Amino acid sequence: WPGADLDFFNFFLFFPECKNEPGETVDDIFICALDEAIDGPGGILSYSGPFLIGEDDFIPTAGYMVYDTSDTSSLIDNGLFEDLVLHDLAQVMGMGSMWQDLGLVTNIGTERNPNYVYTPGTHACDQWQRLSGCDGCPPLDNDSGGYYWDKAYLQNELMTPYIDPETDKTRPFSRISVGALDDIGFV
Repeated sequence: WPGADLDFFNFFLFFPECKNEPGETVDDIFICALDEAIDGPGGILSYSGPFLIGEDDFIPTAGYMVYDTSDTSSLIDNGLFEDLVLHDLAQVMGMGSMWQDLGLVTNIGTERNPNYVYTPGTHACDQWQRLSGCDGCPPLDNDSGGYYWDKAYLQNELMTPYIDPETDKTRPFSRISVGALDDIGFV
């Protein structure tokens, strides 16, 4: 198959439920969203991330979002499913999922005692300083491998690691997260 995009073909092998390629040219990003049994009620609500990355700009061109069938109804009933979809969309775009690959996050701790930090001098750090009045960069969640903002500091922000249905009635996408998208290359 001369000129075939084998990476795109492999995407459909990895996610056979996404049987058909898009019917038209996708010039931004293609996302396959699926429901499947992950771990039963509670626990993992979804998983998501980029699958294909542009060779020149390192911007994701295809990704996946998979939702636990045991949790979807309760999230919809609580008005939180849309927030979860937006959270996963941001991960497909590289939020958290590509930070380490792009050099935006490093572990200055050890494997047993991680301490993930966001790279100083970036847009996310500038926005953290403007919003919080603190020096440094936005605190990251060490338990998740540095893929999310630390919930202790950013509470119900959309890109924290989990949703608490009791306290997270609104999940804003903060200017810090917009700064992180800028760091990835989207803004």
